Amino acid sequence: MKRTTFLLKYYIFWVFVALLIKSLFLLWNQTECASLSAADIWGIYRHGFRMDLSFAGYMGGVGVLLAIFSSVLRAKYARKLYNIVTAILLSVVIIVAVVDMEIFANWGVHSDASPIGYLKTPGAAVASTTAGTAIALIAIMIVTWIVCWFGYKKFVKYPSEEGKPLRYLVSAIVCAGIIFIPIRGGFNVAPMNSGFCYFHPTSNFANQAAVNGVWNFIYEVAHMNEDKPITFMDHNRALAIVDSTCYSSESFTKILNCERPNVVLLLMESFTSNAIGPLGGDSLVTPNLNKLAKEGVLFYNIYGTAMRSDRGLAGVISGQPSHYSKAIVKFPDKSMKKPSLIKKLGESGYKTSFYYAGDMNFGNFKSYVTMSFSRLVDENEFSGEAIKNRFKWGVHDEYTYAKALEDMKAESQPFCYMIYNLTSHEPFIIPSEPRFPGDSREEMFKSAIYYTDSCLGEFIKGYKECGLWENTLFVLVADHSTRTVGGSHDANDPNTFKIPFMMFGGAVSVKDSVLYNIGSQVDVAETVLAQLNIPTDDFKFSKNLLADSVAQFAYFSHGVAAQVANSVGTTLYDIKGKEFQRQDSLNRGTEELKAWLQVVDDDIR
Repeated sequence: MKRTTFLLKYYIFWVFVALLIKSLFLLWNQTECASLSAADIWGIYRHGFRMDLSFAGYMGGVGVLLAIFSSVLRAKYARKLYNIVTAILLSVVIIVAVVDMEIFANWGVHSDASPIGYLKTPGAAVASTTAGTAIALIAIMIVTWIVCWFGYKKFVKYPSEEGKPLRYLVSAIVCAGIIFIPIRGGFNVAPMNSGFCYFHPTSNFANQAAVNGVWNFIYEVAHMNEDKPITFMDHNRALAIVDSTCYSSESFTKILNCERPNVVLLLMESFTSNAIGPLGGDSLVTPNLNKLAKEGVLFYNIYGTAMRSDRGLAGVISGQPSHYSKAIVKFPDKSMKKPSLIKKLGESGYKTSFYYAGDMNFGNFKSYVTMSFSRLVDENEFSGEAIKNRFKWGVHDEYTYAKALEDMKAESQPFCYMIYNLTSHEPFIIPSEPRFPGDSREEMFKSAIYYTDSCLGEFIKGYKECGLWENTLFVLVADHSTRTVGGSHDANDPNTFKIPFMMFGGAVSVKDSVLYNIGSQVDVAETVLAQLNIPTDDFKFSKNLLADSVAQFAYFSHGVAAQVANSVGTTLYDIKGKEFQRQDSLNRGTEELKAWLQVVDDDIR
């Protein structure tokens, strides 16, 4: 009886741990919590409790297995075994929980199996976190572990009396059957899943906060190799719907004044429309970009295909939409078969170079860009002051732009340079005084964007002075947006995905023009190549945003959800909950979104 009571206490202990880490999650994300009512906070605990019980069931299940194994051991040895295993479990759980709450603060979704892939480059994986934040997270881990361990030692005491092994074994087997009930989530037809926790009709944060982050991570890892194909409809029908949303007429507006200008692709880290004046953001953050917008064509309604750099890179180069859970750049055997804007330019006589002044192995970038560009420039190409002043992610933008400019002056023409800046990436460390004083995430981000914008201004100034400007097309586009600044911080708000896309330069004859066609990063490839009279038939997801007639459409995804935007609104589908949470005014996006999810999923397999 005493060992049965011990197992019950052991289970209750893990319920306490689950509630504690949920409270830490809410405290860490207190900015999001500020918009919630007391009833919403209570709802997070109430609707998430079944998953917390399920999590405790898994941990308690380990205790039951130990009970079965230790039924033949003397009490003192069994106690030591429980202490060792519990200490290890507690350490893993707390590490996962604390890392998860920081990931959510950055990305707006719980951690899945994706972080495991970044362990190949651990330095870059933690580069988004400031030293102060890292120290705070480690301190939270240590203090939480001590509190939990004290509770375990005080409340959960392994019985010291010796007993009959057979009775202990039978008792443990009975407990194993009982504990399966909370693990499964009760006697429902459907087993426990994150949909059990969703309760709020408008707040994605409230629903996500109710989900137990550790349970979610365990589930994702356990099912990472059990990915089932998405099937909503007949495959040919899905393809037809996708094709209709990628339509653009053969006739289009020609904005170039020469046939083969140099092409400079500026891939801007984390640049969001919410920080850019001409796109409705703060006009003080990007003064140079604001001016450049008047030197060509600004596309107003452009969405990032996802919230990750690896997805954005493939979106721009290959016109590849983002799969909700997989990045095409992680699969070289698949990505090498995709079309490439850069390859097309190379085949047309362009000298192609890629500048990323950090660790190009991060996110498997190197395998992807190696297959497109003839020349790669990473942090190893820099020295002196640039290396002395480097930060976590690599070399600061002022040095990257300066090196690229010097190399361009000596480059044979036509050339295509893609410059991927770094300083505007979290943790927003800049080598100058911040333009927006303060230590909030938003102020630090705005100062980092301002710094990058000033570097861009100096680069453009030098470019004009060296005589290359008149024969150059600049294409500026962000790799992804961010929740850090302006507007809603909800990861499912479609405006959170909006990014800048501009075409400007001396080779552009149209000035101070704003286009409101709806599109995304995947449309950059066809829009640019069409201007250069280079065939784009193999870019099946891309369309020409400068066409006389073009589909008003964008698809984008983020972890647990996918969305489409069209001329009548936006549609949101919760992939884990398997339900539509938002639909456009004509309900048109429902079928469009189903088709895109299915075709994109099939395309990456």
